[in-house]
Amino acid sequence: MLKKIILIMIFISQLAISARSQVVPYKILDSLSAEISQKQFRADTLSYTNDEGEVMVQFSEKNFNLLVSSRLASMAVYKYRNRTDILELIDNINLKKAISVSRIDSYERVTVFRVMFASNINVNIYDSVGVFVKSTIKNYVDFHVKKIEHRSDKPSDYETWSFYNTLITLCHFLKREGSSFSHDPVLLARSWNKAIDEQKVEGFETFLKKYPKTLYEIEARRQIALLNSQ
Repeated sequence: MLKKIILIMIFISQLAISARSQVVPYKILDSLSAEISQKQFRADTLSYTNDEGEVMVQFSEKNFNLLVSSRLASMAVYKYRNRTDILELIDNINLKKAISVSRIDSYERVTVFRVMFASNINVNIYDSVGVFVKSTIKNYVDFHVKKIEHRSDKPSDYETWSFYNTLITLCHFLKREGSSFSHDPVLLARSWNKAIDEQKVEGFETFLKKYPKTLYEIEARRQIALLNSQ
């Protein structure tokens, strides 16, 4: 019941926003947004331990939504931490303003990606019965993706990189609207996939030279450092 209430809270503002013409086709943004939501949903009820102790995350089926008319996103994540159930509801996420996307933790069953912003984002916290507890601010949003079981037709980190690429592609499409970001997000994503598949220092260095100052930069440099250490 609580999940249904929260979903209404997330999407109700869309009814009050009039549609406007889109620079990026609606179907592209909607498809990327839906894919992020679906892949986070697969990470439902997974536990991991970080600096704050053991954390269990839960996601409703529609946990992430981009309001195409306003270009702002919302996300809801349920957490069990320190023997307490909470719901974090994050509104007005402006992915166009993302300054970095990085893999902050990779656990046995889940990988956490962090999107950093130059300005703070408001986070509303509710208890297990939906009663508002408090608001807090932070300059990042964490996304979770489940690691797939070993399959002969897919590498073990396939789902991780697929999610990462989808998240960054959505950010790049939004950045491209009315800004100096000139790279084609689709070609950029393909070039990144090529570098990841080849796993060569030269491939990532070529990628960084051809596509400077993109959201792939932090992870590309991390990959170079890992390959050089082998």
